[in-house]
Amino acid sequence: MYDTPSVVLENIKGSENNEVIIRFDALYLETRNDGVLDGHYHNLGKEVMKNLPHYLSVPDAIVRMNNGRINIFAAINTEKAKNGIISMELNMVKDINAKNKKYNLVVTVFSAKDNYIKNNLKNQVSVLNI
Repeated sequence: MYDTPSVVLENIKGSENNEVIIRFDALYLETRNDGVLDGHYHNLGKEVMKNLPHYLSVPDAIVRMNNGRINIFAAINTEKAKNGIISMELNMVKDINAKNKKYNLVVTVFSAKDNYIKNNLKNQVSVLNI
């Protein structure tokens, strides 16, 4: 995404309007059921990942975690659950094409059951948007 969604900019202190990116290996693991890369496969499929900009733009809640990341909760219907978590690191400097620039980095995307969401919220610093 060329721009950070306005809901993030309006509700998260210190957020900046940077491009939103995801690493290839993270996209690969989130989309597929299995493959050649080592890691945890989330099997979300192409359609869910194509709609990632939409999920980022209309979240159900945004929570700042103790580790500084934000978790964006959205209704992402999968075979596993109806809840989705998009974990992001804001204002990260990355060297892409020999240019050091700030980005908002999607670290992971996965579907989660209600009990995982509740446990996740126990570790939160503050609910930023509902």
